[in-house]
Amino acid sequence: MQRDTVFYGGELWLDYELFEWAGLHFGVDAQFDAVRGRLDRGNVPRQPPFRYGAGLHFHVERVHGRVGFLRHARQKRTGALETPTDAYTMLDASIALRLISRGERALELHLNGWNLLDKRARNHLNFRKDLFLLPGRSVRISLHGRF
Repeated sequence: MQRDTVFYGGELWLDYELFEWAGLHFGVDAQFDAVRGRLDRGNVPRQPPFRYGAGLHFHVERVHGRVGFLRHARQKRTGALETPTDAYTMLDASIALRLISRGERALELHLNGWNLLDKRARNHLNFRKDLFLLPGRSVRISLHGRF
């Protein structure tokens, strides 16, 4: 049943280049996001927990990479028939090598790693979160083409 609800929230993203030396660009980034909703009689169901994170990134000629973390806070503001979700931190890393570049066309080889600390985590927004964990440590090698 639909009821009057008030939502508020926001997100913040910062990306700052620390230095450039001999063609190497090195920087940091940070992010924060939160959304809250309130019903007349309790919490809105399936609200995402607030998140914050940071990372280090670089690029030089044909190579770019990043390593960073994203912290998902504990979600205890649950709606009817929901259970709380524990906090967790994901550590991810990526590196890419541009193999071919002709104008707007490019071919890149990517190596990505997710959840490198192999944390047991649950997505609070998933209806079946109490049954299924998010994927554990995973690595992917891929080829990306832009044409």
